[in-house]
Amino acid sequence: MKTTKFVLIIALLAFGSMVFSHEAVKLKVEKITLERAMQNKTICKAMYDQLNIRDVLQSDHQGFYTALVRANGQIYLVYGKYWEWLNFFYMGKIVTPLTKP
Repeated sequence: MKTTKFVLIIALLAFGSMVFSHEAVKLKVEKITLERAMQNKTICKAMYDQLNIRDVLQSDHQGFYTALVRANGQIYLVYGKYWEWLNFFYMGKIVTPLTKP
C-alpha cells in the first residue's frame, strides 16, 4: 500500500511538471536600437561580453547589423548601422565613413 501511494504521488508530480514546463519555453525577444541599448548599462556590458568586433569588421557590406544579446534574463535584438557598431566598439574614438579605424 505504501508503494502504491508513493508511485501515484511520483506520477502526479511528473505529470504536473510536464504540464507547466511548456510555459517556461516562451521567450519574448525585444527589438531595440543600438543607441537605446547603449543607454542601458546592463545591456551595454552584455553586448561587450557576448559580441565580437571581428564579425562586424570582416563583413563585405556596410548595411544594418543585428545581434542577439541576453541580459537580465531577457533576449534583446539590437540593430544598428555599420558605423554605429564601430562607434560602439571604439567608444573612445569617433568613427565616420571618412575616418576608418
